[in-house]
Amino acid sequence: MKRRLADRLIKTRKEQGLSQSALAELAGVSQTIVYKLENRFIKESRKIPSIAKALGVTQDWLVHGDKENISDADAIAIEEAEIIMLKRIIREAKHALDIARVWNGKVYSFNSPIMEAAWQALNKINKMDNM
Repeated sequence: MKRRLADRLIKTRKEQGLSQSALAELAGVSQTIVYKLENRFIKESRKIPSIAKALGVTQDWLVHGDKENISDADAIAIEEAEIIMLKRIIREAKHALDIARVWNGKVYSFNSPIMEAAWQALNKINKMDNM
């Protein structure tokens, strides 16, 4: 069953323990608007961005349901954490490749063009990271 705006609105409002009037007050809209959206008397309103913000969800998710139910601030925090994790992975991969390249004090060339390309790419990333 495809969920609709009304279903997402009701579910999220109830999960947060809000009545229609409490949500309306938080969003700065009339309780009638919340009621009409939940009961599918209207399918859209200029007030949806305010309602989404009051619920702490994105407007896209509330209207379309095709985005994750997270706020923009949370999405940014997740992206920043992913960048930090990727930088750590890159450093570890660079270190591992450096160890593989220099073993017992001797410099070895990679037999695999893929490994050589990976080492060169990580060197470029490392240079960009140090800028």
